[in-house]
Amino acid sequence: PVWHGKSVQAGGDTMQGSASADSLLWQDMHAPHDLLPQLASHLHWQGEIILLNTNWGMLDLVANLIATLREFGHQHVLLLVDNQALAEHAKAHGRLPCVWSSMLDKYTRAAPILGDNRCPGTCESNFPEQLAFNRASVIQGRRQPRMNASCRRALEMYCEPSAMSFYRCDSVRRMWLLRYHYTARLIRLGYNVLLLDADTAILADPYPYLRSSFAEYQALCAHDHTAWPQMKVNGGTWYVHNAQVGGPVHRLFEDFSERIISLLEAYPAVKRYDMWQPSGAKALRPAQFLLFDQVLINSVLLDAVTGTKHALNSTEKDVQLSAVEARRASWQRSCCFATPQLFIPASTRGRSELQPRAVDAGAVADGAAEINLRPMDAPYSLRYLKLRDLSDCAATGVSKATAARVSPAKPAGHGRSRCASRAPERVAKMPAWLLSSEADSPMPSASAWGERPPSAAMVHFVCSAWPGSDGRRAALRLWGLWRQADVDAVMGEQVAKLQQERTHRFVAFSSLVPALSPAELTPYLRLISLLGLISGRTPVLPLMPCGPPATAQAGPSRKTTQIRSWAWPALDANGEPIRIGEGRRRPCGWVLHRIGARRLPRPLCVQRPLEGCFHAFALPTELEHARLPADFWNQTLSDSPTEASSDRSMSLADAAAILRLGVKMRSDATQVATVPVLAQQVSSVRALQDAHEFLRVQREALRGSPRRSALLAEAWSKCQRMLVNNMCAATC
Repeated sequence: PVWHGKSVQAGGDTMQGSASADSLLWQDMHAPHDLLPQLASHLHWQGEIILLNTNWGMLDLVANLIATLREFGHQHVLLLVDNQALAEHAKAHGRLPCVWSSMLDKYTRAAPILGDNRCPGTCESNFPEQLAFNRASVIQGRRQPRMNASCRRALEMYCEPSAMSFYRCDSVRRMWLLRYHYTARLIRLGYNVLLLDADTAILADPYPYLRSSFAEYQALCAHDHTAWPQMKVNGGTWYVHNAQVGGPVHRLFEDFSERIISLLEAYPAVKRYDMWQPSGAKALRPAQFLLFDQVLINSVLLDAVTGTKHALNSTEKDVQLSAVEARRASWQRSCCFATPQLFIPASTRGRSELQPRAVDAGAVADGAAEINLRPMDAPYSLRYLKLRDLSDCAATGVSKATAARVSPAKPAGHGRSRCASRAPERVAKMPAWLLSSEADSPMPSASAWGERPPSAAMVHFVCSAWPGSDGRRAALRLWGLWRQADVDAVMGEQVAKLQQERTHRFVAFSSLVPALSPAELTPYLRLISLLGLISGRTPVLPLMPCGPPATAQAGPSRKTTQIRSWAWPALDANGEPIRIGEGRRRPCGWVLHRIGARRLPRPLCVQRPLEGCFHAFALPTELEHARLPADFWNQTLSDSPTEASSDRSMSLADAAAILRLGVKMRSDATQVATVPVLAQQVSSVRALQDAHEFLRVQREALRGSPRRSALLAEAWSKCQRMLVNNMCAATC
């Protein structure tokens, strides 16, 4: 267990509460009693709280994150989950230190139309509020129970949709809103708060840098080039420390909460709609972005720095500002600072292929999508804003909107005055060595994330998965950062059995696959997945040469520039990452530097797995402890395919050859069966390039394939659909 019901040592002082930590966790922290003051008192370390959040879908990721934090000695974690059932599961499995909150639940209840008493308000079941945007997330492998048909009809006929249904705010978005509310309250109680998304990887202890290198900044956030309006701040990563109670940073978070409550309380008398509608739309669209935490925090921050409240419109993205407002909203740059030595791997010093170059103050507009490269040991500039204090000392009390819904509590203080000097406070964006993310600008390369020593203290996997989180999970497992035992303890017996089943036997290519793009790799993935399907083995994602950094192609056809590297994004003629719509093309592969204690002679790549393929496919690093054929790694790391042999059955150009080999592997007693990458196979495997041919062989293979457990069969089915549609080539 992470927690043992004992009081927590804080700077030599034992913080005693009126109840044990066990009696406060795993329950509603909002009602019938406000538990936050006691929880914070029990869990904090030297005034620090790490606030995490998750639903069922990200539970394994957050369990892995908590296990990693614990390895660095950080147990001052409070996990917010999106429903009661998940909290009860966490208590029974692994005892994660979590709570849930019913604070926003009343806004999930439908209201009678004109007082019609036939409106049921809700339909009772095992899960709260079964309407799509009101219900909570469901544990993996379990389906949402069906609502009583007559109750559903009554809800549709006699009820006004709930505020959460109207604004399309599901349980995950409500949880994201609540984390800002509780951050504001923790600041009022006198604590420093590190807010992290579940898909964050901790590569080095961030606290020595958070608490010393940035002492003059009261809040640190992460850049996100996709965020709007124009402040470009990611919604999932913040660190607030030494912020004045009632000061500008504290007010930033309180204003966030007040806007949520104001919007929800006004409904249904006032309904906010998007000012822009697509052509041919038959009805106005609700302004659902008003309850998206990332949009809201950017809007609140924009209003705070400009001193003006702006109306949001989904088409404008960037709000129209006056010249004075635009100047105030521009991030200033402070230059130049040295990257800590820990985050400069010795093998990369002086090389210019891993990180964007330093930018002189004011040289490049914030948000520019350049990928100019610099040595990792070059100086960097820090982006920051000054928040003006527009309130007076008397305004430090709890706001009316907040006081009406939250039990007020006296701040712990930790020696901090409620009426401090009222000096301006500063917000800075974390440098790439502290938090690295592909949503940053200039865009850092993920090629060094798996290196040791690490290239950053933390990594945020925003923009790293399509459409789910298996790409994130695979990276953590590939780099030795996946704590499988901790994850199994939290996820339950079913998932632990799935893990045992998928690691029982493998099938892998015996050398590097000569593919430099998703289109070239697809037939190999289809081939190895078919052999796994027939033989009952888990296919291993192929290792490939990473290829050189992508170079631009001359001429007008920039948008069709071919991706020729797994580790670097494709660049256009101006040296900028090629865009898809409003987004930038990302690299399609993860870079592998070592397998266990064995350092590779040069970095190799694997494709970032598609959704569903995390369980359906294994990673090369999972073979570290397997019983391998003699000389497996020397042959696998070879640069060239095996020479053509006299065994023509290995040409795998038709279904019969694939089926014969798969059946042979099924009866083979070895733990790892290998498939040579033969010279003639490079051309013959293209028979699987066509999706219709792949489906035909797949249907034939399914007839005699071994049965799998329900969860693994579901993962296989999802992964196969992604392979049929070649989703990676279409999106990365």
